[in-house]
Amino acid sequence: MERIKIDSENYSLVKEKIKSALQRGEVVVLPTDTVYGLVADALNEKAVAKVFKIKRRPRNKPLPVFVESVSQAERFCYLNSQQRNFLEKVWPGQVTAVLPSRENSPLPEDFFQKEKKIALRTPGSRLVLDVLKELRTPLTGTSANLSGQSGDSDPEAIIRQFETLSLRPFFLIDRGILPNKASTIVDIARENVRILRKGILSESQIQSIWKECL
Repeated sequence: MERIKIDSENYSLVKEKIKSALQRGEVVVLPTDTVYGLVADALNEKAVAKVFKIKRRPRNKPLPVFVESVSQAERFCYLNSQQRNFLEKVWPGQVTAVLPSRENSPLPEDFFQKEKKIALRTPGSRLVLDVLKELRTPLTGTSANLSGQSGDSDPEAIIRQFETLSLRPFFLIDRGILPNKASTIVDIARENVRILRKGILSESQIQSIWKECL
């Protein structure tokens, strides 16, 4: 797996390399505003299937999706006014929201939906946001590790996990060790907000924001 360090001087060149790889259906490892992620074009079924194989993720465990905005999210889920207001307060940011999926969503149901719900996030990473906006397609947003293992904040640990496998990411964009935790996952598909995974934002912070959005 190729390892590419990114900085302010080579940012544009690296971004173009990422876009080209994703357009070809490759799976790449990108630094986000939380941890490193396994990223692919979410509308490319072969690429998404490759993410499951690389990560060894059970097929009954759907992938979360990166979107560029609340507006793009509405292509894939239904939003009422409170849900929309909530997302506009926490995105871009470190909150993944589980929402009711649209029946006519272009995202492959087998990969991204469970119980007619889908998990979406607009990350606060400049790099990921730039790629999302320029490609104009949603991306997979799962952590860059083998299922059940940790080590998704350290490039060295990620490389060790994948380097001996026959199927692995195409390259890793190295921004050093990331200090962040995984995103907070909240289910806001119904009237109440429910914390599914604790992350950077606490439950009290999430509940307070949710109440402000009534």
